[in-house]
Amino acid sequence: NAVYVSTVGSDTTGNGTVKEPYKTLQKALDSDAVKEGSTIILRGGTYKSFREIRVRKAQVTIKSQDGE
Repeated sequence: NAVYVSTVGSDTTGNGTVKEPYKTLQKALDSDAVKEGSTIILRGGTYKSFREIRVRKAQVTIKSQDGE
């Protein structure tokens, strides 16, 4: 399954869908939407994190949106 992250998303109201993406990669990684074998798709933009990002689930792919 695909889970989306966007610079204009929300960690409060987002649910990881293309229409309601999360704002941060860590929120996506910590969500129940990401399961073993999931793909997290980062939409275009610049992402800044001032903390270490931790991947705690197996076989998760993180990639950019094609063409963005």
